[in-house]
Amino acid sequence: MIYQIKNIKIDTLKFNLCIDEKAITIEPQAFDVLIHLIIHRNRLVSRQEIFDTIWGDKIVSDTSLSTYIKKLRQILGDDGKQQRVIKTIHSRGFQFVANVDELKSPDIISEPHDVKINDDTYQKLCLKPLVLPDKPSLAIMNFVDLGSSEAGVFFAYGLMTDINATLSRLPNLFISARASASIVYRLSLTPAETAKRLGVHYLVYGQTQYQDKRIKVTLTVVDAINNTEIWAEHFDRSFDDLFQVQIDIANAIAVAIDSAIEQKEIERAFLIPTEDLSAWENYHRGIWYINKTTVKDQQQTQFFLNKAISLDARFSRAYAGLSYVSMSLKLLGMSIDNKEDTKKAYDYAKRSIDYCQSESMGYMSLGRVSFFSHEPERALKYLDQGLQLNPNYSHCHAIKGIVSAHAGYTNQSLHHLEVAERLSPFDTLLFAIKMAQATSLIRQKKFTEAVEVSLQASSYPNAFFSTYAITAACLQLKGDTTKAREFVTKALQMNPAYSVEAYMQFLPFSEEPTKLLISNAMQEAGMPLMKKSFLDEVQTTL
Repeated sequence: MIYQIKNIKIDTLKFNLCIDEKAITIEPQAFDVLIHLIIHRNRLVSRQEIFDTIWGDKIVSDTSLSTYIKKLRQILGDDGKQQRVIKTIHSRGFQFVANVDELKSPDIISEPHDVKINDDTYQKLCLKPLVLPDKPSLAIMNFVDLGSSEAGVFFAYGLMTDINATLSRLPNLFISARASASIVYRLSLTPAETAKRLGVHYLVYGQTQYQDKRIKVTLTVVDAINNTEIWAEHFDRSFDDLFQVQIDIANAIAVAIDSAIEQKEIERAFLIPTEDLSAWENYHRGIWYINKTTVKDQQQTQFFLNKAISLDARFSRAYAGLSYVSMSLKLLGMSIDNKEDTKKAYDYAKRSIDYCQSESMGYMSLGRVSFFSHEPERALKYLDQGLQLNPNYSHCHAIKGIVSAHAGYTNQSLHHLEVAERLSPFDTLLFAIKMAQATSLIRQKKFTEAVEVSLQASSYPNAFFSTYAITAACLQLKGDTTKAREFVTKALQMNPAYSVEAYMQFLPFSEEPTKLLISNAMQEAGMPLMKKSFLDEVQTTL
């Protein structure tokens, strides 16, 4: 909806306010207060109603609300004395008294079989706010087509439904039904009111433009509870195969939205006292540490994930995370002979899948355990199952790339590692992706390129002793022994008991020539062949 007050235009779809066609900066909360007053301009709006609608359970002072009203009056050319736009009803509230024209918005994409619903029915459908579910929740609102062609309208509708369907397959998200989202959308409510009616935390808004064989899409994710925009992106693509472009854009958007919400949930969990965390909040708080490469960080992950399943004994994704962290603790501790850690990791992953057959993270964790148990073909089978459930799961692509690199499937490895990086270009797992790329390049005897990517791996803050070891091997194979020895020193400083044997034990190679190439290079760079025994370490200390 677009509201016009003289030379002022207020667009509720784009969340902007323009004076003489010039955009004016306005805080989200002030904008929501303004829209609420305009929508209910036929009556008095109490202060308490504004607090309940805009801020919900958050405590906001009367002084803060008065400040927002003052700012709105300044923007709208009003003041506290004349009150020609917003009138204060002493001790009761406010009323919007200026004349408002409602302008036609750009075409709004509706469902093909929309039912005509009168205003009374709308209000009955949307009277009672819904309780938020435990997991992250969102609604895909109707997309707006800014073009003038019928093809553009159908593209926008197809994209909207594709994104909704892709996100609906993810068990970690609660997605509001499209029919409900479409009905509430046509009420032209503020994001806060919309979210309350649909019982969700996040809202996704979209605009599309289809012209001259180009597709332009702008997406925004709004944290409606806190009145903030958490993610926005613009896509501009040319097309030959419109259907394929629609699928590609929908997949890219779904991945970005899932990642943005996951990060926001992690940040939100850290603001809540530990004793007040729900199962999902414990999960998100723990998952923040999962790809950090210190024992302390992994133990933090383990603590919060265990707390999550103590609150929800069938929490599939938390079990998958516990499997992942159990293997990571074994890798970092280098406890080669401890089979109990591997069994525990395997049991956790199986339990994840038992509780939720569609949990791709469970299959990813199961594939990872199988790889470190020297069963690469079995690992690839599980990883393929995970990717069938979620073709856009970056970590599943990454682990499949790592397994393939050590199983000798070079082209397959480089493909999945490239996809993983494209899906999540700032992922905390990038150091491992680069390590696997280096391994595949060594197999191809492309040592210069292998050095380049291994040095990238070593530059990441969560690089650890195995990262430095593969970098040393790459440098040695290129002929730079001096620098190779520097990286061996770094590896041994982090883990004095590290060795070629330890590297080969935890990153099993199916192909003997590549295994020998890397192990010999590490030895030549100064890495000990065998892990020191306890007696050796005591004698060295003495």
